[in-house]
Amino acid sequence: MEFTGIRGRPERATDTAQERYAKMKDVAQKFRIIQFGFTLFLPNAPDQYVAYPFNAYVMQDECFRQGFIGMEVSALQFLTEHGMDFNKWIKESVSYIGSYDEEKLRNEENKDSEQPIELSEKKLVE
Repeated sequence: MEFTGIRGRPERATDTAQERYAKMKDVAQKFRIIQFGFTLFLPNAPDQYVAYPFNAYVMQDECFRQGFIGMEVSALQFLTEHGMDFNKWIKESVSYIGSYDEEKLRNEENKDSEQPIELSEKKLVE
């Protein structure tokens, strides 16, 4: 994933795993995801796999509605130097909703229904 920034509270050599995790969690919550990538590995032969990488520009739906995205200048410089196409990001982004909006939507859906919404998991590769 690529974010609009990476800086958070300073890390110390004496940080515990829990402290480091909390600091990284804060960074992930503070900045927006702008690119998401994943790779599928499918068997090709015994002990051999073929990799299928996918990347997508993404923008949180809230950003489209509010028209504001906070960005760290050093992150912009890094991403530009490494080929990030900000025009494609703005024009071709796949929108997604954050956890707050997801909760609101689930609550609205459940107002008229006594049944909770269940998400089913599907296998991508069998």
